[in-house]
Amino acid sequence: MMGSKLMKYYQQEASKLRRQIRDIQNLNRHILGESLGSLNFKELKNLESRLEKGISRVRSKKHEMLVAEIEYMQKRVKVKPIFLHK
Repeated sequence: MMGSKLMKYYQQEASKLRRQIRDIQNLNRHILGESLGSLNFKELKNLESRLEKGISRVRSKKHEMLVAEIEYMQKRVKVKPIFLHK
């Protein structure tokens, strides 16, 4: 009796995990611009908004890294002796 309840529990958990995997795979496809035919207008707008926010974060991080690299290079130029003038 106890074994069958445990087996049913694990079957339900496995089913739930399969659904979660399927949902994550679908979301990944949508993010890549694939399989969009199943989305309605509201879902497309939501996806677009999420993508725009993500792109904004990526651009912000890229900008931070570029500024840090420029500052680092400027400090290196000031510290190194210049041997251009002989």
